[in-house]
Amino acid sequence: MEEKIKPIYEELKGLCSALPTPSHPDEVSYNIGQIDYFRDILKKAEETLKEDLSRFNINTLRQGIGPHFAINEYKVKALGLLMFLRSYLTDEPEPFKGSPQTEVKQTQTQTQTINQNRIYYIAIGISITVSVVISFALYLIFKL
Repeated sequence: MEEKIKPIYEELKGLCSALPTPSHPDEVSYNIGQIDYFRDILKKAEETLKEDLSRFNINTLRQGIGPHFAINEYKVKALGLLMFLRSYLTDEPEPFKGSPQTEVKQTQTQTQTINQNRIYYIAIGISITVSVVISFALYLIFKL
């Protein structure tokens, strides 16, 4: 079975290496070709394993301009299928060193840095405002 799964796994691994990264959680893509290619791989896996893998299928949304899909759902299901297929392979190393955990940690670090910068700039703004108010109050006190 492993020799039949390996080519499907490698094809999916190639697809997963180029998964898009959404700029926000609800981002969608209109590139239906990506989903069609993923569905072809999913169908090969189902036929090879003779198992229902519909839980990995990606929903195509039809409202709005045209058919589209949620990028996050695509990433989760593609990587989920990749790891599922990996379970059939013996001695197969992690497909992407450090990911998806590395990607999550990098995103968390970037978010923390952005939040720290925001807090810093807010603190500077408050201190400038307080300085201006105190200076104005002193001006009024000594002018009288």
